[in-house]
Amino acid sequence: MFKIITIDGTLTETVEKVIELMKNHKFGPLTKVDFQKVIKTKIDKDIGKVYEIGFCNAGFAHQIITINTTFSPLLPCNVSFYELNNKTTVSFINVEKHFAFVEDPEITKIGIKVNKIFDSVIDELQNN
Repeated sequence: MFKIITIDGTLTETVEKVIELMKNHKFGPLTKVDFQKVIKTKIDKDIGKVYEIGFCNAGFAHQIITINTTFSPLLPCNVSFYELNNKTTVSFINVEKHFAFVEDPEITKIGIKVNKIFDSVIDELQNN
């Protein structure tokens, strides 16, 4: 269900890299959740540095919503980050599998395209 990579660097550095790489593919951050802060504030528990960004590509979002407005809960595409010992694990949702639940071939095609983009971003992260 996920495409996972661990790279050297802090959470902050990695988040910045991923945002820049995603922008190169016309994806921008739509939502940001600092789970470390939320959990500490809500239930006073420490979980380490865990962060999530919901990325959106307006073109793909438009296609999905145009096909069927009830598919909007599939959006945005979430990417999570977890830092441990100056290494950050990045988890990209496997969009093709995520979209498969709606059993629509047009949505599946979009999922395949988005997965290819995420694979490119993962390759770029590994090579930088």
